[in-house]
This record gives sequence, C-alpha cells and structure tokens, in this order.
Amino acid sequence: MINLTDIEDDVLEIAKAKLGLTSLIDDTTVRFALVAAKQELTDNYGITLDTERADHVNVLTDMAVFNYQMKGDKGALPRHLEFRINNLMLGKYYE
Repeated sequence: MINLTDIEDDVLEIAKAKLGLTSLIDDTTVRFALVAAKQELTDNYGITLDTERADHVNVLTDMAVFNYQMKGDKGALPRHLEFRINNLMLGKYYE
C-alpha cells in the first residue's frame, strides 16, 4: 500500500496553493500526486529529495501539479521543469 503520510503537510499546502485549491476534499488526490512525483524523481531521475531545500520542494510540487493537471495523460514535461530537473541531477554529481 502507498504511504500517503510520507508527504509533509507544508509541502501539501504549497502544492494546493499552486493548484488554487482551498478545501480538504482533494487532499488525498494531491498527496498521491506528490508521492508519485517524489517516486518518479527518485526512481527515474536519481534525485534524492531534501524537503529542507526550497529548490527541491519547488520541483517536487511543480512535478506533482503538472501530473495532477494532466489527469493521467502522458504529455511532455514543460521545458522549465525539464531544465530544473536537469539542474538537480547535475548538482548531485558536483556536490
């Protein structure tokens, strides 16, 4: 079973704000999008996310918002998101 409590509440609130959501109704769906984005960034891109870093949280929430808005459609990532993911991947190798 997927552990939805793995996402911190402040990260959830940031994602909801980016989506313009204010109610509690969509919390589970947004949490799932965040868990899926975190897993995708870790498994597919090799990025170990640190929720203490603003740039990591920003990429995580943007990826989750993109996936949430696509509603399962597989479209290309926005260029700005690709660029920031690449920067995180490169930063891992130069630390």
